[in-house]
Amino acid sequence: MNFTKTFAFGRVKKDQKDKDEDERFKLTLGANVSNLLNKSNLSGFSGVLSSSRFDRPNRALGARRVTLTLKLSF
Repeated sequence: MNFTKTFAFGRVKKDQKDKDEDERFKLTLGANVSNLLNKSNLSGFSGVLSSSRFDRPNRALGARRVTLTLKLSF
């Protein structure tokens, strides 16, 4: 799940003004979240019928992870 928010600030001088850009700087904050509810993601199930571990998971995938980003454009 990704979340981003961009903030623009710093006016451009009148002689440098571009039609597309009204602000001089842009600050973008972002967050990327994996496994938000921290649910166990089981994997590696045994498929050998004679095994005592048949149809049981032997590992779990990664826990919750949050990655934050900050980007400054000028």
